[in-house]
Amino acid sequence: MIQKFERFREDDFMQMDEWIQKFIHTLEVLTQESFYEQKTQQLVASLLNEQDENGFWGIIPSPRVDGDIRVDYWYKPTYIATAYLMKYWLIAKRLYEPTDHIEERFKKGLQASTGRGFNGHGHDDIKGRLESVAIFKKAQVADFLKVYPTLCQNFTTVFNSVLESFRNALDNNLTKGDWGEDYKNEMIEALQGFSNEPGVLIFVYGTLKKGERNHEAFLSKAQFITNGVIVGYTLYDLGYFPGIKKTKKGVVEVEVYRVSLDTLHQIDLLEDEGDLYSRVTTDVIGNGLKLHNVQTYVYNPPIPRKRSKNTADHVHGISKDTHVWYAVYGSNLLYERFSNYILGGVCPFNEKEYPGCTDKTMPIKNQPYEIPFNMYYGNAMSSWGQGGVSFLDISQPGKSLGRIYLITKEQFREINEQEGSSERWYHHTLALGELEGIPIMTVTNQHKRPVHPPSDAYLEVLRLGLKETYPNMSEYDRLRYML
Repeated sequence: MIQKFERFREDDFMQMDEWIQKFIHTLEVLTQESFYEQKTQQLVASLLNEQDENGFWGIIPSPRVDGDIRVDYWYKPTYIATAYLMKYWLIAKRLYEPTDHIEERFKKGLQASTGRGFNGHGHDDIKGRLESVAIFKKAQVADFLKVYPTLCQNFTTVFNSVLESFRNALDNNLTKGDWGEDYKNEMIEALQGFSNEPGVLIFVYGTLKKGERNHEAFLSKAQFITNGVIVGYTLYDLGYFPGIKKTKKGVVEVEVYRVSLDTLHQIDLLEDEGDLYSRVTTDVIGNGLKLHNVQTYVYNPPIPRKRSKNTADHVHGISKDTHVWYAVYGSNLLYERFSNYILGGVCPFNEKEYPGCTDKTMPIKNQPYEIPFNMYYGNAMSSWGQGGVSFLDISQPGKSLGRIYLITKEQFREINEQEGSSERWYHHTLALGELEGIPIMTVTNQHKRPVHPPSDAYLEVLRLGLKETYPNMSEYDRLRYML
């Protein structure tokens, strides 16, 4: 058992692994009987004192290390520490003991724990989610989510989305990892102890979304799973309501819910299913997870081109004078990472804090886009630590896999400042053409920067971004493209 939180040198792997196992055992043996023991109170006091300003309990000096090291020695200790405070919190509530002294730090730990969506590193993303769930189950997380679901709403949402990904994988017989390893039994075990409400997954994109006119009547009591995107569909403005159609390159932002069969029937009636709309299934990507065969409604009648929501002038005030398509090709392929430049705050992937944009409106839309220049990794150091980051080689034609976001010109300028607009970084703005009357712009360096291989952390975010933007691309092709 441990009685205080400790930190280690980055290369003390054996010692750190032994300490983590002791920490897990300490979590396991925390009981109502040991609650008042001096060693328990000492450990709680140590955790409260040693948590960093962002809510983490990393046992290495910095998170700016390779991705597998960061997961094992920055995030995993944070999960265990947060789980320990969770179990302590629940016991204190049962004993009618005060919890005010730990609440703020506990909530910060819950929020910090969601930084990676509980994913493991690289090809171990499923394994990482399973291990994370196992840690929190030792803290009676099912009871916590049932009694205190709003203490940290984001933790509740992300954790439940992980559980839903296991159910979804089991339902669709898609339980294998990237190398063919089967996690079926582990997923079944992970779900034991959690309620499994009957129902089906559905995603919505129009009047049923939060804040829209039909949400309260149909989905206010449904379980929200995650925000996400679907690829290969285009959203159309039909006047009083929107609709989607299958296309080659479209991307639509959606909300996923678990609904009862009765609610599904009511939505069928609302959508005039079978006539105006057809209910179909497709895959949704969100929070680093892929949910398979999620149901939704596709508009049946033909749609005039002018109705496309991929035509920017359907929204008042959007024109080539006010907006641009920002073409990205590096870590910003991942929507969550790009959002840090707009919303501000600490990026969970490189632990850097960003001021965000003055206008925090998220991109009006986004879609995949091929950039006619090759991507390379340049500079020796960045906010990701040692290693290069993505630039474009504009000395000759080529091809890079990108994504375009429709944002304001002011947001484009402010994002460029946050990325680095000096001569060493992205000082050159490049016009790539137009899409629907709106200019497509990107940034790079006018001159070839010194080439350096990227860090593991950077490659991992790039991989997730490619997976999200180009979901039909195989893992082999993603790795070949990146390397």
